[in-house]
Amino acid sequence: MRTIQTLILASLPLLAALPAQDATAPNSQPASPRAAVQVRTVSLTFAGGTMAQFVTVIRDGVAKANIVVAPEASDVRLPAIELRDAGLDQALEAACAVASADFDVRVREHKGHGEPVYSIVTQPSSSRPATKPKAQAPSTATMVRSLARLVDPRFQPPGVPALSAETVLSAIEVPHEYDANPPQLRFHKDSNLLFVRGTQTQWLLVEQVIETMLEDRAALEVVSPSGPPAGLDTLLPAPDSRPTVKK
Repeated sequence: MRTIQTLILASLPLLAALPAQDATAPNSQPASPRAAVQVRTVSLTFAGGTMAQFVTVIRDGVAKANIVVAPEASDVRLPAIELRDAGLDQALEAACAVASADFDVRVREHKGHGEPVYSIVTQPSSSRPATKPKAQAPSTATMVRSLARLVDPRFQPPGVPALSAETVLSAIEVPHEYDANPPQLRFHKDSNLLFVRGTQTQWLLVEQVIETMLEDRAALEVVSPSGPPAGLDTLLPAPDSRPTVKK
């Protein structure tokens, strides 16, 4: 009996040195770590268009892409975009960064128990000025006007001499001296035609100058001292002549 007690006491230090083991059920398995979140990538070629069209292309390529687009952001314009194995959040952020709008376009990620949801919203611009449409240069055209009533002696009022072409062209050029791009003038002497290459506004000013000069010359019209124009003397009675009355 004493021998058995001695053996038990001798084995106690050995039992204490053994590692403790969890008391698990015979069929139990260790808990598996939480499944890693699957990273969804995007590969696409977008020819350009609206934000709504871009989101449609993403949804066609990524089945579980949850994207909500604000109404004011759906019509913003995007350039051509090509992506290869980009993250979904990266693709949306890149599209918002290159959107053409007078406001900022931002993407926000909403996380929860399920798949993440992305919202594309707008906010007042804070870092860039509002995009204004570029002013278009006025269209130019070539117009023609006859100067015969100013420079051709055959078309002048009686007693009013014709003007030289240089005088007329000089008067037309004066109001355009401060134009960044003055009109181009070319006078064809044989036909008395003036060709003007410029904008509609410049052409109207040329017309105004010519019409003003014509009005001034009409006011200077005087009766020629040499008598009435040729051909009228046969229609007028002689100064001392009297019509005869037959009895």
